[in-house]
Amino acid sequence: MKHVLGRISIGLLFLVALASPLVTSGQPGSSSATRAALTTTSTMSGIQLHVECGNSKAPLHSIGAALKLVGNAAPTTLLISGTCRENVIIQGLSNVTLQGNPAATIDGGSDPNTNAVAVSASQNIALNNLTITGGAGLNCIGLSFCALTQVTLQNSLGAGANVNRGARLEMLDCVIQNSAGAGLSIGVGSANQIGGQISSNGSDGVVIKVGGSFTAAPADVNDNATIQNNAGNGIQASLHNTINLNSAVITGNAADGVTLQISSAMNMFATNITNNGGHQVRIGDLSIARFSGFQSNTIKGANQPDVVCDPQFSATRQFAANVVGATTNCAAELPPTP
Repeated sequence: MKHVLGRISIGLLFLVALASPLVTSGQPGSSSATRAALTTTSTMSGIQLHVECGNSKAPLHSIGAALKLVGNAAPTTLLISGTCRENVIIQGLSNVTLQGNPAATIDGGSDPNTNAVAVSASQNIALNNLTITGGAGLNCIGLSFCALTQVTLQNSLGAGANVNRGARLEMLDCVIQNSAGAGLSIGVGSANQIGGQISSNGSDGVVIKVGGSFTAAPADVNDNATIQNNAGNGIQASLHNTINLNSAVITGNAADGVTLQISSAMNMFATNITNNGGHQVRIGDLSIARFSGFQSNTIKGANQPDVVCDPQFSATRQFAANVVGATTNCAAELPPTP
């Protein structure tokens, strides 16, 4: 059974400091005065630090100050309250959680070249119950694993979230909205949208380039992943990318619902792609779309055909069997050669 030591006195805090890598000699914040002042909770599952942004009298009133005390030997949770007006950098760390307590805001300011939150070369970084606004949004790169739960990314001066250089981003019940650029940008990396929304962004909802992977799936039966009302395509994939759509909703985007270009592939199941400004699905050079699940997909819009194959060497599979009522100019499948 988890044994919570609770908020600890100055004497016990000194023992925690000795037993964990939070504060060691030679690290920033290693003075005895700092050790005595920190509001810390120790549990069998790790260390908790309380961060009270906007409260200058609090022992820790910025996320950056708290991160200077974090080591990798034990999981660490930052319990954050208030509005943190800073650019958060997490580099070379593992098993760190930024937790709204019960909710908090990270305001990255007005510089479009500086991320509000930047994660690099770090593993098992969790962000929960936070609003991230301004700056250049969230950057998860360098083989990092970033897990977001009930996070709102909004008003970024670039992309809402960027994943690249072999990183992986998991989003559960998250919202990406009102970014100046794309909602979610994926390079050499992968991202999963489980429930939540990517909406009202200044370019594509999701843009995938150079070998990226994107999956959209429901968080539960009432929470489908939704990509809607973006100023560009719902999803744009260019140059050898993979898209998996499971019970996703892609609607109301200004251009195509999904566009596949230059050897990109999509599989969709029980997904609605409707009422986008361009075609609902566009399949370009050397790209393919596979429609799975017996008659489970709905694809319909004002521009005909609903599913368009551009030259050259674009293709669909299982279209006629698994999409009811949609139109296409794609060539019919040929049976395998005996």
